[in-house]
Amino acid sequence: METVLDQSVSRVNKPNYQFTADGQPICLRCRKPGHVLRQCRQGQRPQASSIPSDRPECSPAPAAVISSEQHLQRLEMVLSRFQMKGLKAKMSKCHFFQKEVQYLGHRVSSEGVATDPDKISAVENWRVPRDVTEYSDQDVPQEQPNQHANTSSNISPDVEKPVVVAQQKIGVFPSRSPDDLATLQDADLTIEVFLSFWKRGKPPNMEERLLLSKDVKRLVQQWDRILEKEGVLYRQVTAPHGEVYAQLLLPMCLHEELLNNLHDKHGHQGVRRTTDLARQRCYWPGMGADVENHCRSCQRCVLSKAVQPGVKTYQGTLLATQPMEILAIDFTLLEPATDGKENVLVMTDVFSKYTQAVPTKDQTALTVAKVLVDSWFNRFGVPKRIHSDQGRNFESALIRQVCQLYGIEKSRTTPYHPQGNGQCERFNRTLHDLLRSLPPEKKRVWPKYISQLVWAYNTSAHRSTGNTPYSLMFGVPPRVPADFLLGEGTPEDTTSSWDEWVQQHRERLQVARDVHERTYNRQQTTDSNITTSRHAMQVLQKDSWST
Repeated sequence: METVLDQSVSRVNKPNYQFTADGQPICLRCRKPGHVLRQCRQGQRPQASSIPSDRPECSPAPAAVISSEQHLQRLEMVLSRFQMKGLKAKMSKCHFFQKEVQYLGHRVSSEGVATDPDKISAVENWRVPRDVTEYSDQDVPQEQPNQHANTSSNISPDVEKPVVVAQQKIGVFPSRSPDDLATLQDADLTIEVFLSFWKRGKPPNMEERLLLSKDVKRLVQQWDRILEKEGVLYRQVTAPHGEVYAQLLLPMCLHEELLNNLHDKHGHQGVRRTTDLARQRCYWPGMGADVENHCRSCQRCVLSKAVQPGVKTYQGTLLATQPMEILAIDFTLLEPATDGKENVLVMTDVFSKYTQAVPTKDQTALTVAKVLVDSWFNRFGVPKRIHSDQGRNFESALIRQVCQLYGIEKSRTTPYHPQGNGQCERFNRTLHDLLRSLPPEKKRVWPKYISQLVWAYNTSAHRSTGNTPYSLMFGVPPRVPADFLLGEGTPEDTTSSWDEWVQQHRERLQVARDVHERTYNRQQTTDSNITTSRHAMQVLQKDSWST
């Protein structure tokens, strides 16, 4: 069957019209913005044939704005195609070489897309009311009733009624009130059975325990630790540093959401650190096994964290007795980001392990001085000593002048011996592992996410101290997004005055320091015994030859 594209348009020489085989007219008319024809429903096929689909720059869309380096060539090609197909345009409706065009209530120009001033002219020219009567008449005109809501008076709030003010804080993350948590606990299969015994005030007898599941029996074993607060059940535990925590009995419906917050959205930490984060906030039977299964089955962790070979590590390290006593600094090199940055200056407090990592474009002494002053001195204070390797940027005259100005001692490692700055060297490896856990699209812009990864490290319990670097540095436990999910899980502050708070804060820091020393010494002894049993150290004798 002969189509419109096979016919000659010279059959009837009339402007802006073509005819089909049965003599039906096809109306073609030009559209002003974009210089592209817009036609009636019968004229879609000629336009689609005029501009082939294999040319994306000349797409037959209803509004194609041609603007590029090949503007003239593409415009000439489009017009020639129209001429070949016999399509005609009205010159009064065509505009060429315009600085801006109007399209669908917007103005498109070289500066971008802006709103058409005509759309907001009514609001700008709105008459300012002079009294309450004019304001009421102008707000709801009598001659223009509400056509979208006939019962607008019924759905609008009554200003004369009292307003209920909620006490719950609004955060970035969804928070659940005690009533919500109590409802979820009542609906949980395991906690529901335990609640039946808790409400009657005594644990189950031997006959009743035979009918209970294993998870319910584990909750019954914690009977003396269970407490009820605002209708929600918690398990009360005492941390090694003396703080008393209330662990929420977490319903099963929140297990996956909690693990996503503490692992997937918290830097993909390992099993031990993720378990410590969970134990500080909640409890459920079999929590350790569930956390381990979640971490082992995490796709990002499986792809990014390779098995590390067992090597003998250097057991000696820097010793500090309080925060801000020794600040260890070092540079690590990463793959270049989209903004050109590839260097990261790592600054670690030796006592608390609190770390800051700042991306830089170079490793010059001027960059080191600026980062030290802006990112550490002005935020946390001036340390007593700075420890680094013997790089020229760390041993320059500028760094010596900065240390002399702030009254800081400067120490250094021996040449070609990175073990002397083990605090920063170990964090460099941890930082690389954290960055490898990012998705591919985020790895190209890693400077935007490095602060979040460092925050995840500082709020996770450190293996050598048994506490988080944040709490050892500032004396208070950190708040993470999971706390908004579970409600208040941190220790309650019972102080009533500033002096009492300072005294309690000083005692908390002293307890944390004592626990830090005991845990650190015990961990050092354990690591030394394990390393010695697995790897035999070869001591070089005098006048011996290395092979």
